[in-house]
Amino acid sequence: MERRKIKIISIVSVILIIAVITLSVIQFFISSKNTNDIETINIETNYGYLSPTYTYKINFLDNSIMYKIEDANKNETSYTKFSDKDAKTFVKKANLYGFFQWNDLYESPNTDDGKYVNICIRFKDGSIKEILCYAKFPFTYDKMAEVFYEAFGYNIL
Repeated sequence: MERRKIKIISIVSVILIIAVITLSVIQFFISSKNTNDIETINIETNYGYLSPTYTYKINFLDNSIMYKIEDANKNETSYTKFSDKDAKTFVKKANLYGFFQWNDLYESPNTDDGKYVNICIRFKDGSIKEILCYAKFPFTYDKMAEVFYEAFGYNIL
C-alpha cells in the first residue's frame, strides 16, 4: 500500500511539473513581442538630486534613437540610427528577460533621493506600458541594461 501511495504522488508531481512548464511556455509565446509590435520606447533616468536627466526615445518605426541630457548647465540632444538586426536582437532578448511584462511600479518607499527610471513603451496597437522604478528595480534590470547597450550602444538603463 505504501509503494502505491508513493507511486501516485510521484505521478501527480510529474504531471504538475509538466503543467507548470507548459503554462509558462504558453504564457511566454502569448505575451512575446516582435519588432512589428513596438512603436517607441521612451526612457528617462536620473541618478538623484542635482544629477542630469537622461532621456532616450527609441523609435522602431524609423530605427532611430534620440538621446538628450539635461541639467542646469547642459542641454544636448543627439540622434543615431540602429539596424533591423539590432532591433530584432533587442526584442528577442527583451522577451527572454520579461521586459515587456515588468510591473508598473518598483519603488523603495524609504528612499528620499535615489535613482529613478521611467519607461514608456508604445505599441502599434495603441496600447501603452508604463514602468516606474525608484530606487528599486526588477531582478532582470541589469540584464536588460546589457541588452540596451548591446543593441543600441548606450548605457540606457
